[in-house]
Amino acid sequence: MNIHMAAINNDWLPYPWQLPMWEHLCDLKKSDRLPHALLVSGEKGSGKQNLVAGLSKKILCQVAGEFACGECKSCQLFTANTHPDLVYVSLVEKAKQIKVDQIRRVVDFISKTSQMNGTKIVVIEPAELMNISAANALLKCLEEPAGDCLIVLISHASHRLLPTIRSRCQSLSIPKPNLSAAESWLSTFINDVAQRQKLLSLSNGNPLQALAYWEAEVLTIYNGMTDKLLALSTGDISLIQWAQELQKTDVALWLDLNQKLLWQLIKSQQTDIPLEADNLQAFNTVVQQADFPQRAYKLLEVLQASIREVQGQSNPNMQLLLETLLMHWQAVLRQVRR
Repeated sequence: MNIHMAAINNDWLPYPWQLPMWEHLCDLKKSDRLPHALLVSGEKGSGKQNLVAGLSKKILCQVAGEFACGECKSCQLFTANTHPDLVYVSLVEKAKQIKVDQIRRVVDFISKTSQMNGTKIVVIEPAELMNISAANALLKCLEEPAGDCLIVLISHASHRLLPTIRSRCQSLSIPKPNLSAAESWLSTFINDVAQRQKLLSLSNGNPLQALAYWEAEVLTIYNGMTDKLLALSTGDISLIQWAQELQKTDVALWLDLNQKLLWQLIKSQQTDIPLEADNLQAFNTVVQQADFPQRAYKLLEVLQASIREVQGQSNPNMQLLLETLLMHWQAVLRQVRR
């Protein structure tokens, strides 16, 4: 079964902020104390996938060392995404759930003997998107673990997993670096200090997410969004027309950026710290209004409901969803003046 393990760096080495966790995992492996199932959780951008890939490659490597050698037959198969003892399970095409047939193939894989006389590894990501039938099928594997198999669940929201699954895994929470360390690492890729700080703010301090945002030019999208919201508040653009335009873009990303902007406004109001970024200064007037919290939290409810609809199994009326959201933004920003 082919692998589809995506790595952010070419060598699957741990990032600097992951070294304590890596040393812990290496100690477990060296003393034969690795559990049969790991639940690796953490925020997006914390490097969970990279750490799991590095651990998988090290376990399968045929040469003992702190890291995988990168040269043995096993490492070559890993790099080519053809290692017979590693299965990676994720969403298929446009599916929004990991389905039971995928997990049944995992069960069949676990029941077979390793083809390279070593450990078999199963990686499931994002584990919280297994449907109930898939989760129950996996539960049987966790209840009756195979001695030569490691099951790794990668989750962005581990609280959404069945408690019975969580209880049968050893949990590893991947920390994110402090802002100083995050900015230091990010400076290798982004020279501009102001851009680094804005990207880290948008990514909640997660450097890998910040780097992904930079590569996708998300700052341009974010700045364009704030400009259009200001224009919407003053009636300079059509709400209906903007909603139509948004449907041709990445709506999920746009909603996520909406949420990040709104939290910035709420945080500014609660801490009495003015918004200083050039594209946010105009929002200071609305944040200072007495009824801002009431309007902001109502918008937050609508926004989070919209995110759930877009991410869920339903097929929402996108025009109506976006128009409703923009009307709530109008209510929040009615005091804004350029």
